Amino acid sequence: MHNQASSNLLRFPIPPITPRTSPTSLLRPQPPPKRSTKPRRAARSRSAGGMAAAAAKIAPSMLSSDFANLAAEADRMVRLGADWLHMDIMALCSQSYYWSSSDSELEEAHQVEAENPVELVLVMTVEPGFGGQKFMPEMMDKVRVLRKKYPSLDIEVDGGLGPSTIDVAASAGANCIVAGSSIFGAAEPGEVISALRKSVEGSQNKS
Repeated sequence: MHNQASSNLLRFPIPPITPRTSPTSLLRPQPPPKRSTKPRRAARSRSAGGMAAAAAKIAPSMLSSDFANLAAEADRMVRLGADWLHMDIMALCSQSYYWSSSDSELEEAHQVEAENPVELVLVMTVEPGFGGQKFMPEMMDKVRVLRKKYPSLDIEVDGGLGPSTIDVAASAGANCIVAGSSIFGAAEPGEVISALRKSVEGSQNKS
């Protein structure tokens, strides 16, 4: 098969950011935080039907940030309410895997998950490779099938997400929202982060 660019996800605990923190130190994976002995409050909300729903998580895509001031940009996003920081790693793959919403292929995916439990499924809503593309609503069929089968799974959508497209993604069942241009290009990024979160939570309350 031909080599194809694919987008892999890298997440790591966000270290404290100080004036002396360098951009490269932010990209260096940090050791996991020490576990607290205090009981943690559940991070999941509940849908109208009473079932635990995957919590809304907003992840600004650092692909759209100012790379010359990465530490400051990361700090700004966290202060504005981001749950995660999304970093894209573009890699050339010798083999590509495609998934559609057919029952047989979903069952195959379920068998794989039984052997290798997953915490998150990413559905790309643009062609991987660069930011600023238009949202692809036809990808929401995959989100709907996944949400129906896995009510508490983190389902992430990436590409073309913003105030004008978030309701479509949220109503389909996406709870993790990656947004780059719509956040970093906004006059008030914090308001965009808040609007994305409210849409997800509003859709969950209706379901």
